[in-house]
Amino acid sequence: MEIEDNRKVTAMIDKLQFHEECCGVTSSDDYLASRWMALVASDPSYEHDDPPLVPLSCCRQIIGASALNPVARSLARCQQATPNKMWRHTAVSSDVSGSLTEAE
Repeated sequence: MEIEDNRKVTAMIDKLQFHEECCGVTSSDDYLASRWMALVASDPSYEHDDPPLVPLSCCRQIIGASALNPVARSLARCQQATPNKMWRHTAVSSDVSGSLTEAE
């Protein structure tokens, strides 16, 4: 896939997760072995910090945040290894999972 196509797909997934308040297809664990995780892990800006476990769109947002400008309630708590529904979307939206099931 071309780099521009990747950006468009990433933006679409981020918007979906933001608006549907979900994370991944089945759970946030979907990101553990993803291309996104490989790119983040190789990013030199995380040389002295732990890379994020999930995209920012998986985090619970402050009031006023938008899909184009997401702002996590607590980025550190959202990125903890054990997801907490107060800080990270943990459930798959029934609308999204139903659509995925119907599409198969």
